[in-house]
Amino acid sequence: MELAPESENYFSEAKTDFKIRKENMKAFFKMNILLLSILAFASCAISPDYKRPEVHKKEAWSESEPAAVSPSQIIQTDWWTTFNDPYLNELIAEALSGSLDLRILSGRIQEAEITIKQTRAGALPSVNSSANTRYSRGTQYGSESFDSENTEDDTDSPDFEDIINENLSTSDLNTNPGNSQYINASLDINWGIDIWGKNKNDYLATKAEYKASEADYRAGYLKLVSDVANAYFQLCKTDEQVEMSQKFYADNREKLDIYKNQYSEGLIPEWKVSRQEAEVKSSEQGLLELDRNRKRLENGIAVLLANPPGNSRYPKTNCGDSCRSSGHPRESLQIFYPGVRILSRPSIVC
Repeated sequence: MELAPESENYFSEAKTDFKIRKENMKAFFKMNILLLSILAFASCAISPDYKRPEVHKKEAWSESEPAAVSPSQIIQTDWWTTFNDPYLNELIAEALSGSLDLRILSGRIQEAEITIKQTRAGALPSVNSSANTRYSRGTQYGSESFDSENTEDDTDSPDFEDIINENLSTSDLNTNPGNSQYINASLDINWGIDIWGKNKNDYLATKAEYKASEADYRAGYLKLVSDVANAYFQLCKTDEQVEMSQKFYADNREKLDIYKNQYSEGLIPEWKVSRQEAEVKSSEQGLLELDRNRKRLENGIAVLLANPPGNSRYPKTNCGDSCRSSGHPRESLQIFYPGVRILSRPSIVC
């Protein structure tokens, strides 16, 4: 049966239209797959490199030009030695050696170093190897197997090699078809290529943690040293005040004795003696307050030195002369911009 020409044209057009639709559907699916791939790759984008923001500094703070030095040279690490006070040097050395806070901060630095090494090792290839030997002997009841991996080091049991030598010889392996020996060895090498920068970012993050730990240690170091030095200078100030108050108290006592003698002779009225007695009592009260203040400072220094408070007594300080004699000439002092000086702070350095 032959089809009419109109029917043949209809089927040919339908077939052509079907092919066109099929090609359009393929192109549509390819486009969708391409878009999904782009979105998937965009989600795996690596983080941008960190750039430190620029600090806008003032061109000139005064008519003097600052010294061209780095921020790390602005503050000396042993600045307290410029006071030429051996006792202060001894206190700070004891505080640095016995500080538990500094030990904790130092331990965090070591922990950060280990983390950096672990992160760096994770980006390197890893090699795993294994080997095992299995022996099998055929008998009339079945087969016996000896696995080298299942042997245990036990002094009461015979050695595995002796068992093999006694029960399975090389001649048995060749003559008895039921005997067999299997040796298996494997070597695995794995290396994950850092396509998306994950290992790099992990390393940079651990390195930043390490720098932050170093900055925390420097901050704790500076705080401990400054606290000890400040407490010591307050102790010096208190000792000078005690010395002046003792002289003032002695003068008031001497003046009171004079007033009492004059009052006994009828030369001065009684209210002058009473007023001088009040002055003596006030001087005594001032000495007691200075003594309590000195004990508080001693307890504070003891805590900074990791010693139990209340049991430490520090001798009278004579730092006034040494501090004044250790002053440097004014022309040797370097001038820095405030914006440059603040860059030496551990928080800013970090």
